[in-house]
Amino acid sequence: MDIVFGENSDTPAAQALQGVLKEMAISGTLYLGYPVLSTADAKVFIDGLLLSETHGLIAFDLSSHLGARPSPEQLAELAERQNQIYASIYNKLNTHRDLRRGRNLGVEINVITCSPTLEQVIRENEVLVSTPDALPDIIRTFPGLADNLLRPLNAAIQRVSTLRPPKRRDNVMRPNSRGGILRKIEREIANLDQWQNRGAIEYANGPQRIRGLAGSGKTVVLALKAAYLHVRHPEWTIAVTFQSRSLYQQFRDLIRRFMYDQIEDEPDWSKLQVMHAWGSFRAPGVYSTICAVYDTVPQDWRTADTKYGSRAFEGACEELIPTIRERGPRPLFDAILIDEAQDFPTSFYRIVYSVVSPPHRIMWAYDDLQNLGDYEMRSERELFGSDDNGRPLGHAAQ
Repeated sequence: MDIVFGENSDTPAAQALQGVLKEMAISGTLYLGYPVLSTADAKVFIDGLLLSETHGLIAFDLSSHLGARPSPEQLAELAERQNQIYASIYNKLNTHRDLRRGRNLGVEINVITCSPTLEQVIRENEVLVSTPDALPDIIRTFPGLADNLLRPLNAAIQRVSTLRPPKRRDNVMRPNSRGGILRKIEREIANLDQWQNRGAIEYANGPQRIRGLAGSGKTVVLALKAAYLHVRHPEWTIAVTFQSRSLYQQFRDLIRRFMYDQIEDEPDWSKLQVMHAWGSFRAPGVYSTICAVYDTVPQDWRTADTKYGSRAFEGACEELIPTIRERGPRPLFDAILIDEAQDFPTSFYRIVYSVVSPPHRIMWAYDDLQNLGDYEMRSERELFGSDDNGRPLGHAAQ
């Protein structure tokens, strides 16, 4: 079983669920703290979601606080919570033609509230509440998935089904024909692999490094991660930055698409800011925004190029570092995601570190082996520097 850790995945209830499912040796994917869906009334946070060929789709409610013998009022609140979970998943899956069988959804949605304080299993109307010990017997009663539904189901949950090419190829008759092969490849594209899945959802509460070869989907992963963080924390100020200006519209399109796929709402672009690393007179960038915070006039490219030549951006960032050291950190972002990270100088990471509030959620994705033979991955100490005790400032998760 592959486990993907989203937010709130380290609670005792989530750890107990992991232990139970691991002992059952279930094959599939367990998402913890993911996904975030919506109904017409509110966002719905799913505490745990298991997708398994042998046991189908099971959503776990781990956040309901129950006594040993829940009162009728508690059970009524629990029924409403489970109904919200069911409705949000149903509404999400029912939009995918590959998951429907005629007029019905081809996937059975099971919802369980798991509570370690419960005396015994409760089955009342459609409400199901279980202790961790009783989960295996309950899960074994659920039917598996039919008709090869696991792959399109994962695509729907991972949010990348919207990237699938629009051409349906319904006229394909032979699976070994060119059209049949293309259709198979397109279906594969609509699923993240194990590492892309983790990169898009999991994040350390601090610096995180994402590495991969060119074309391995890092931009899509960062866009998914930005959308997920924005949905979970709409109050955060998040920046997404890059070197190639052509990525600006691509990031905005991807993030908007993923946001609508999650909660059918537009991103708050004042909180989720897509900006170039340098900036210009027409549009602010990370560097120019940091300069404004420190009441410093940013250098334009022409000035920096005259001074530093090919090191223009590096030199401009280096000039800002003494001012930052003198005036101290000034929190500007709660998180920043950096694409094309291999193209940025160390001085850029130093100034970024000073404006991302603790615990410094800096996530950078770079191409391995972009320059064959002469590229060496920089350590956290090299990127962010050291504290007064000589410890690296950014100890990165990968």
